[in-house]
Amino acid sequence: MQDLTPEPLSPTSSLGGRPLRKVFLDSVQYALGGLAYKAIALISLPILARLVSPAELGLLDLAVIVALVVSGLGTLGLDTALARMDAETPDPDVWASAGVVMIAGLLLVGLVGAVLSVPLSSILLADAEHAGVIASGVLYGCVLGACTMGLNIVRLRSRPRRYATYGFIIVLGEMAGALTLAALGAPVPVIVMGWVLASAIGTAVLFVREHPPIGRPSLTMVKRLLAFGTPLVPAALVWILADVAVRSAVGRELGLDAMGMYGIALRIASVLTLIVAGFALAWHPFLYRSGATEVRDLAYQAAIRLSAALGALAIVLASLAPEVVTVVAGPRYAGAATVVPALALGATLFGMVTLSAAVLGVDFNTRVLAIASGVGAAIQVVCSALLIDRVGLVGAGTATALGYGVTLAAVALKARLPVGRVGLQLVVVIAVLVVLTMLGEMPAWMRFSTGFAGLLLLATATAISPRRVTDTPNRD
Repeated sequence: MQDLTPEPLSPTSSLGGRPLRKVFLDSVQYALGGLAYKAIALISLPILARLVSPAELGLLDLAVIVALVVSGLGTLGLDTALARMDAETPDPDVWASAGVVMIAGLLLVGLVGAVLSVPLSSILLADAEHAGVIASGVLYGCVLGACTMGLNIVRLRSRPRRYATYGFIIVLGEMAGALTLAALGAPVPVIVMGWVLASAIGTAVLFVREHPPIGRPSLTMVKRLLAFGTPLVPAALVWILADVAVRSAVGRELGLDAMGMYGIALRIASVLTLIVAGFALAWHPFLYRSGATEVRDLAYQAAIRLSAALGALAIVLASLAPEVVTVVAGPRYAGAATVVPALALGATLFGMVTLSAAVLGVDFNTRVLAIASGVGAAIQVVCSALLIDRVGLVGAGTATALGYGVTLAAVALKARLPVGRVGLQLVVVIAVLVVLTMLGEMPAWMRFSTGFAGLLLLATATAISPRRVTDTPNRD
């Protein structure tokens, strides 16, 4: 059988100590595309939360999750595979082959999802009445997958500002359409179709203006893309499926209103995942071009900065959770504040998983990531079933954080990354967020004081260096 595994990057491809500062600056610009989504979503959320009921907001969030599942299944890990293959062999045939895989994958997954919308509604919500929500989410996922691949063209051309601009325009159109339809009293499936239309128009413009190099599809290249990218699909998809399972458990055990509150808390905590997404967009291409001899030192340096940034933001959000929820969504959603600290912790740990997983990608060890992610997602599902009926929404957030924590431990161990300052930082963040969870209903001054003390402890942990790592590549 022909070996379809690409050759490892040679040390000659090293960037010669290219500063990590450039990666983080690019991360900020890439994150602006997502920041457009978060900013517009946070600005429009107070309006949307008042135009629809908590139950309808929960259904809208479920449609988005369905869309993410469809997008992930249909694109088969092509975003990361293209970053790896383009770094190795810039060739128009790579893009043409990826296009064939994307079109076939999205069409197949979209068709299957539409056919199964009724049974999926019965399974997830114990009610076939909401099949239209599932079907509209499936269609949105197909458009979202195509949009993601279009933005990937811009990313791999190293144009972070243009990436941010396209992201902002597309999401602005989606949110404008959703708010208009919600104001007119449209049902949830129709609101989702507003997203579909706006995203489809933006994606069409994106592909016309930023089309990839024209090449010819190659069966060999298709197999190589699938060999690298397919194991990444479970690694990404299991988290989305676990999220669906957790939301479904919340809806069944606590009601659709509680599912809406959980969605609000996730949106607030998703500010951290925005940083993670922006970092990943810059981090993967950078690391894959840095040379295999440097990756662990580079990863350790980046991990110190990333864990400090994510941890500090998680503490701030947890300290201000009741106030943020009230401003963003109103008093009806006050219960969402209790789960924000746990979800912020989960987002922090997921960020470290993303950083560590890239090291495995350099060695083409993506199957390990798939296994570790599967175990972590299973822990989320099982723990949520055990905890939600006992401690409510906090149980759902705790289950999410536990799953990410187990995966991080497994991936970091396999990637042979040192613990050092990063471990100390994470211990501080976990301890502070646990305390803030217990102080959720206490006076604001107690939460603010605890958060401020936590930030001081995190700064101290960041300054302490059990292991000094320099920019010099590790030649061991």
